[in-house]
Amino acid sequence: MIESPDAVSDDAARLCEEARGLAEDGEAERAALLFERVLALGDTPFRARAALGLAVVLDDAGHVERAREADRAAIATADPEYGPRAAYHLALTHERAASRSGRRPPGGSWSTSATPPTCRPPTWPSPGSPTTPATSTPPAATGRR
Repeated sequence: MIESPDAVSDDAARLCEEARGLAEDGEAERAALLFERVLALGDTPFRARAALGLAVVLDDAGHVERAREADRAAIATADPEYGPRAAYHLALTHERAASRSGRRPPGGSWSTSATPPTCRPPTWPSPGSPTTPATSTPPAATGRR
């Protein structure tokens, strides 16, 4: 019996959700098996999501090369949401490897573990104020008037 595309997609969605739950509960091996089942279904709308999920659980389990392969599979789908996430995850695996070996990434030193700068909303001068604070953006630049 051949399943309809909708049935395959529904099955892929259910498997991805189940795999995610297993991964969150610390059952990485079972989660990986479910993500692999989704990938075995072929070109479904959930392929990139499953590939990234697989990459994360494999990476967490220490299977970095297999995780990178899964990241590349997610990137290859050109999915607008999960492709870039997989690219970021792939970059992190390389950054961690470089950090452990004492090498710096090409082009200098960068790290995602640094505390990001604090982001404050701009402060606007009160009406009639002669100066604008250095951290503000003029209203014209933001489209506000």
